[in-house]
Amino acid sequence: MSGDWDGNGATSVGFYRYSDASWHLMNQLGGAASDITFSFGPVGDTSVQPVVGDWDGDGKDTVGFYVPSNASWHLASSNSQSATSTAFVWGTPANSNVRAVAGDWNADGKDTVGWYLQSNASWHLASANSPSASSLAFTNGPVGDTSVEAIAGDWDGNGGDSVGWYKPSNASFHLTNTNGNTGTSDIAYSFGPTGNSAIVPVSGDWDGKVAPPPPSTGLPTSPTAQQVVDYARSYKGQTVYQVDETTAAPWHGYRGDWCAWFATWAMRNATGGKEYTWVADMRKLGTEVSSPRVGDVVIFGNDQHVGIVSQNVNGIWYVVDGNGLSTGTSGDWTTTKVAERPIWSQAHDFIRINY
Repeated sequence: MSGDWDGNGATSVGFYRYSDASWHLMNQLGGAASDITFSFGPVGDTSVQPVVGDWDGDGKDTVGFYVPSNASWHLASSNSQSATSTAFVWGTPANSNVRAVAGDWNADGKDTVGWYLQSNASWHLASANSPSASSLAFTNGPVGDTSVEAIAGDWDGNGGDSVGWYKPSNASFHLTNTNGNTGTSDIAYSFGPTGNSAIVPVSGDWDGKVAPPPPSTGLPTSPTAQQVVDYARSYKGQTVYQVDETTAAPWHGYRGDWCAWFATWAMRNATGGKEYTWVADMRKLGTEVSSPRVGDVVIFGNDQHVGIVSQNVNGIWYVVDGNGLSTGTSGDWTTTKVAERPIWSQAHDFIRINY
């Protein structure tokens, strides 16, 4: 299987062993021992189908499994021995033609489950991880071909996942960019050894976010607080696409507010290259202090928003934030822009960065 186990924006691999229901996950691509190992599931049940997804929208993937005999799903809260699970029944019990999948079907930052029925090439994608979930149902694939394996991924980088299928006989992948597409695949090609029924297809964003080059003004290898502020300020009025044109989803596919991503991106040479999607993670960058200075991180409310303290004007502190100016829907990555504005009265914390 594959997933973003540590929330760094890049996918890596793992495997599930039926005999002891053990999971073995790696945080990087390369030959090494597993970074995470734990047991979760029914020991010795070879009918179980493992699935992976970001069930709670925290930027990290966790595991789960589908039991065909009773059409039950069991989604882990964490990748650990002590994980609790969300358990529910959804699907067609005792149907050996079902293949379980998971993905972010509506691009809301959370993954939900789905299944592919080989007998009629139908897909059923759940709107929520619950027994009462509605579903999107459509057909795409070769009817009655029980060799076909189902996959899902964000093939076009638009932040939402769509389906695809793999045919072992000719090692062909058939990917569609729109869920509900009953026509031919948008992308079709062959990759891998043909005729090998032991192959298990996986998908992922293997290289993660590609770091863009700095602007012409540059950012020193070891910048001062003022240099970081000036660097962030140079992007005022720009959307996320203008800030980082090297990728369509620089905050790792998350379609909501991008304040944490922009702040850590602007500070990357001062923080060892760390880039975060979630505000809560910004606390990892330094130590909480009671009063600010230029270059500190300011966190608003209950980890709701974040920016970089930029200046003090007549006793009023200002902040540069990644999605501080909106010309459309709040949080929309095509209309929200970098802004510099006074720190407002909402309760906030300051994190001191070691420049």
